Amino acid sequence: MKHFLSVLYHDIGINVLKEKATKAFKGIKIATHYGCHALRPSDVTEFDDPVAPVLFDELVSATGAHSIDWPLKLECCGAPLLGVNDSLSMDLTEKKLVDAKRFGADYLCVACPYCQMQFGRVQQMMAFQRNIDIGPLSILFPQLLGLAMGIRGNALGMDRHVLDVSRIESFLE
Repeated sequence: MKHFLSVLYHDIGINVLKEKATKAFKGIKIATHYGCHALRPSDVTEFDDPVAPVLFDELVSATGAHSIDWPLKLECCGAPLLGVNDSLSMDLTEKKLVDAKRFGADYLCVACPYCQMQFGRVQQMMAFQRNIDIGPLSILFPQLLGLAMGIRGNALGMDRHVLDVSRIESFLE
């Protein structure tokens, strides 16, 4: 079993992805969120260096987007705590979002649907419960790649996000 990022990077390859991208993102800064299962346990996933990963950033760059370097890209999104300790879950998510925004991210790109739900739901919760709107919004990597391949956002399920992420399409050439 392989993580789909590993399949995209190691089996398909960056050059093939670049060839398939009929549109390119321009002027957009993406903060990658690796998530727990792409890198850990590293002896099983064999995807990338678990301490200093770069492969997800390279995959994002294949779409034409600029993948930024930011300190908290390996930190937990807080999803395992949602429903158990909502306050701590929001604190972890808020910390990540504030850091991504501080480093100039327009969007957060995730590989894990569970993390994607966390960032959407918890940002909505923070807006309601804490009266704060942090951003950046998050998008799944298959959606980012699909948009670069010319697939419409609704066909990629972008209309099913908790928060409206459609503005990302304005960064496509």
